Amino acid sequence: MSSKRTAIVTGASQGIGAAAVEALVNAGYNVVATSRTVNQSLTASPNLVLVAGDIGKKETAAKVAAAAVEKFGSIDLLVTNAGIFSTKIRRCGEHHRGARRSADRGRERGGPDDHQGRTERGDQKPGD
Repeated sequence: MSSKRTAIVTGASQGIGAAAVEALVNAGYNVVATSRTVNQSLTASPNLVLVAGDIGKKETAAKVAAAAVEKFGSIDLLVTNAGIFSTKIRRCGEHHRGARRSADRGRERGGPDDHQGRTERGDQKPGD
């Protein structure tokens, strides 16, 4: 076990994540670094444990936390840098149409977009 603070860095294989790992190790932290390809881009050391896997999966998250506690005794800092995205396909502009309808409904009922001195409930503002 170590008396140093321990950090977990997700998305650690490149870019900001890799820079965060380097900075934390240089600052004296123990680090558990994870990404799908972390073993290809970083080299383990006494203060750096690598856990390959998709952090969006519960099993990987459990392995990362267990590695930190087993190797270093604690988890003191979490850097959530992994990019997790959805593959749901939308047609161009679809998300804007819904927002526009909501704004239009707000104006109809005296919402914040009606610009006529009313509050969201439709009451007159104090002093009007």
